[in-house]
Amino acid sequence: MTSPRQIFQDFFSKSYPPLNTGKDMLRKVKKEKMNFSKCDLQWSPTASDLFLTFNSSVPSDLTLFQVGELDEGDLASNTNDTKAQSISSKLNAWPIGSLADFKLPSKSDIKCYACQPKNFPGANLVTLGMSSGKVLLSSFDHESLQVADRVEREFHPKHNRPCHILEWNTLETHRLLAGYDKYRGDQGVALWDINQEKDKSRKMSGMNDGLGGAAKPLAEFGSPGENVHSIKWLNNQATCFVAGIGTKHIRLYDIRDSSRSHGQVTTKLLYGIAIDPCTDYRFSSCVDSQMNIWDLRKLDRSIHNITEPRSVVKVAWCPTRYNRLACLIRDSSVVKIYSIEHLYKEDMEHNEMHLQTNGGNQVASFAWHPTHENCILSITPSGILKETVVADLIPMTWSPQSSLLIGSGRYLQEMAAECADDISTKIKARALRGYGLKKEQIWENGELVGDETLRKFWLILDHIKSLHKEKGLQKIRNNPFYGVKDLIAGEIPGTEFCLRSKQHGKNLEGTTNSSNIHIYTSQERTISMRLCNWDFQNPTALEIYITRLIENGEFERAAAIHMFNLNLRKAIETLNLGSTSSRWKKGDVNLSAIAMALSGYDSSRKNLWCEMCSLLCKQLQNPYLMAMFTFLTCDDGNYSVVLDEDAYKMSIQDRIAFACIFLNDSQLSKYIKRWTEEAMNEGDLDGILLTGLTEDGIKLLASYIDKTADVQTASLVAVLAFPWQLTRDPIVQNWIDCYRNLLDTWRLWHERAKFDSYVQQESTRKKQELQQIFVTCHFCQSPVSPSPYIHHVQASRNARVMEAASKDSRVRMSTNTCHNNKCRKPLPRCCLCLMHMGTDSFYKEKFDTNTTKSEKKKTVSNNWFTWCQSCRHGGHSHHLKEWFSGHVECPVTSCTCRCMLMDSVGSISSVVTS
Repeated sequence: MTSPRQIFQDFFSKSYPPLNTGKDMLRKVKKEKMNFSKCDLQWSPTASDLFLTFNSSVPSDLTLFQVGELDEGDLASNTNDTKAQSISSKLNAWPIGSLADFKLPSKSDIKCYACQPKNFPGANLVTLGMSSGKVLLSSFDHESLQVADRVEREFHPKHNRPCHILEWNTLETHRLLAGYDKYRGDQGVALWDINQEKDKSRKMSGMNDGLGGAAKPLAEFGSPGENVHSIKWLNNQATCFVAGIGTKHIRLYDIRDSSRSHGQVTTKLLYGIAIDPCTDYRFSSCVDSQMNIWDLRKLDRSIHNITEPRSVVKVAWCPTRYNRLACLIRDSSVVKIYSIEHLYKEDMEHNEMHLQTNGGNQVASFAWHPTHENCILSITPSGILKETVVADLIPMTWSPQSSLLIGSGRYLQEMAAECADDISTKIKARALRGYGLKKEQIWENGELVGDETLRKFWLILDHIKSLHKEKGLQKIRNNPFYGVKDLIAGEIPGTEFCLRSKQHGKNLEGTTNSSNIHIYTSQERTISMRLCNWDFQNPTALEIYITRLIENGEFERAAAIHMFNLNLRKAIETLNLGSTSSRWKKGDVNLSAIAMALSGYDSSRKNLWCEMCSLLCKQLQNPYLMAMFTFLTCDDGNYSVVLDEDAYKMSIQDRIAFACIFLNDSQLSKYIKRWTEEAMNEGDLDGILLTGLTEDGIKLLASYIDKTADVQTASLVAVLAFPWQLTRDPIVQNWIDCYRNLLDTWRLWHERAKFDSYVQQESTRKKQELQQIFVTCHFCQSPVSPSPYIHHVQASRNARVMEAASKDSRVRMSTNTCHNNKCRKPLPRCCLCLMHMGTDSFYKEKFDTNTTKSEKKKTVSNNWFTWCQSCRHGGHSHHLKEWFSGHVECPVTSCTCRCMLMDSVGSISSVVTS
């Protein structure tokens, strides 16, 4: 009778497996979890048009394919080609050998394979790893081996255990690594040599006599009882390989010393080891959804980590592209391509790209082509093959010589680009022509660029500089290089600035019954017109200016200036002169007809005449002719319509001068402010007349650079025209450094040297040299005479005390003591008068508020400190001069120094006297 305890044990033994059985099941599940794809493919290392496909499912299948071009005639003439697949638009793949050709034992089960890397003519050698542990070396070619089963060699481990890894040495092609399942007392990695003598006693049943297996492996690696997960030889080292062994070790072995490993890291990422073909020290490994990149030179930790959403199936480095890694995850229809960047820096990163190879079908495995660049061959679980080319980004860059360099894989192509309108080409051409090197007459720089805007800009700058040089501008602002905005709409710190102009009435000369036209005058308006080159207070200056315009063929502008100076008769005469002159550029209008239309002007402004002039104005193209008719027909003195810059593109000087004459204070201030803001925002160089060479001018040039990228002009203007205080602005210094870098890039060393010399001259133009030699106190080592460059506070304090003493005779100023308030020790005595020496030899600057002139006082030379460089005795200068006029020796008693003879001039004079 069975006891209840026995019944209870039987029940649980049936319901739950034993503990060791659970471990076996867990190990089996883990092995299935990390079991890579049952389908695999590999390109032949000896022929670029051959590859193998392998299916490890039962029964195993191994097929050799050839790649080429087939037409319909080839397919029809060869029955074997009916199994061909189209792997791309031009290439087909057809089988030329299969596992069915081998006469292997029926119970043999293939676990792995590897292609022999040595090229034997007419033979496609392949090694097969069997479930029994045997390793077979055979060939697909019928005529390559004189063996019935086409098996040339076989290698046996000590004990039967599955062989699931084979790896050939690509340098010494007779060496083969085999990885086995763990077995008690046996190591997991065996090194075989196919050239080793054969053991005839261990021949395979059914084989001919004379063929057998190797007696034993050359070496074994790993600890006994450890399982091997992956093995890879190093590319350029024939004796070293990397292996993932055991449960948590990646080791580096050298076959010359199999007793130990030469490098080791503890990790769980033991599967799928892949060596980077481009380097011999970088490899990758994976486990589950984690993939790491390692460096053999620093194997203690990985250099980069990548995490996938699902388990990794296969990892392979691209053999034709540096730092490119392909990865396939389970149940995925895409192959992920990683481009590793900054591989040797801490901020390493990677770019990810998804490559869909089989039109959305699941990918079972893939392989990079060994020679074709960026070419991947993939296979689906059903055996469909497809070749795909990775289309990556094409890097390109501009060379300093304006040529385009394009990279495509391993190839570089340089293309000469037509960049005549590019700003870099213009800057280089201008630099070669000496642009910016005209320092005395800076307007000449505008003649070198071939740009009308820049030419006018340099003319304005030259005019402002010349006015400042000739002192034609009054100093009514802190910055002498002010602009019209500072004069008309500017603000003086500490005051409420308001423009106050006088209104005058003036008739239009050349008309009858003309009504008064209001004009405005003030000091600020006069200076602004002088900046605009409209200094016409003297009639002779106006005639000279008009004559120059006529010589240049600008008759319309000359007539408009006469009109704006309220001389209609002169304007009509100028137009008539232009109609008969050969200098006038004939266009779509007759100047004589325009003159006739202007002559019909009457102060009554009849409606018919105004209507006809308005119609005529719309047909005109010249802005000055349009401005003249608008000026005569505007109502109630609303002259602001003449300044509409969208309709009348007059020069900036003429528009500002017109506004200063006819607009009242409120209109003029608003117009100048608005125009200045628009010029600064748009980077209009004409606005330099409004901003002047001030901080607003810097903002204007900054907007111009943002618009045109012409850092050359901004740098040259800053060096040649700006005040030296503004050139220290960080923005200006950045422009100068950028232009220097451009000249260095183009190797324009001479232009760079000239530019640097100008920069240095301008930076030191106003810089005062500091005092370098001082007479110091014997006690405190501070200067005896305070200097405005050293001890500024103390010097200013002493200056104030001295000034107070000069005003009040009761204040006694001591100059024979040290000026340091903490010292106040008496100065040395004169060796002749025995009085303490004293000096006030520092600059005392006093400004006169009326004349704005400064007076600088220094100590009289008779009281200067004078001493001998040999004996160090001395005194007041005039006392020593009197002494040495009749003596040669030192005046100090018991001193034998002949001070006068120390001086070459004194020696000559004493010899002449004697």
